[in-house]
Amino acid sequence: MRFRLLALSLAIGGIAWGLFSALLLLAGAQPLEFVVIFGPGYAITAGYIARVCHTPKPVWRILLWLASTLVQGYWLGWILLGAVRGELRGSTFELLSIAWWVYAFLVSVYGILGDVHETREKRQNGP
Repeated sequence: MRFRLLALSLAIGGIAWGLFSALLLLAGAQPLEFVVIFGPGYAITAGYIARVCHTPKPVWRILLWLASTLVQGYWLGWILLGAVRGELRGSTFELLSIAWWVYAFLVSVYGILGDVHETREKRQNGP
């Protein structure tokens, strides 16, 4: 249940980011470039929604959390690199973005570790 709630929180955030990102497409972003940059996030958001609605096999859950860690980690690294380079202005939006990606990254890592641990326990103790 806790992993479903975590997936729900990431799904809600992913939907919000997806709607915000779609504005770039409406503003004239190149469709192929848009898909390359934002497509993984949309795919992971679909995975979060699936995780909320279903309990996939352990390997699929772990793959979802791993992919989520990679996607969220990429965006977190991107914005932190901008901060280190002095490219951020410290706006509320930027600070909220950093907070979101830290949260999403940590939840994703927790999801991997928790699902791996839970799977090992079930294998050792039986269903």
